[in-house]
Amino acid sequence: MSRKNGAAHGPRRIEPEDIIGRSVERRRGKIQGRIGKLERQVRKLEDCVASQGTSLPPEERKRLKTEIARLAARLHEAAERRLDQIAESL
Repeated sequence: MSRKNGAAHGPRRIEPEDIIGRSVERRRGKIQGRIGKLERQVRKLEDCVASQGTSLPPEERKRLKTEIARLAARLHEAAERRLDQIAESL
């Protein structure tokens, strides 16, 4: 007698909301891990700027400030846009 896909025990019922809930929770954990990594990178950048920023020429400091502000705006907009799209799909 052959057992294919657990047929000997009958079909196993899986609740869709349980699968979705577990998947969402797993993804949320991954996202929080990535946010934590990004926060650590920002702290490293902050430490670097605090220790070496005053030695840069004024025009270089201005350029870096502009670049950091632009990156922050892009990150915020991209995250907000994607999270809005996800929320709308629910």
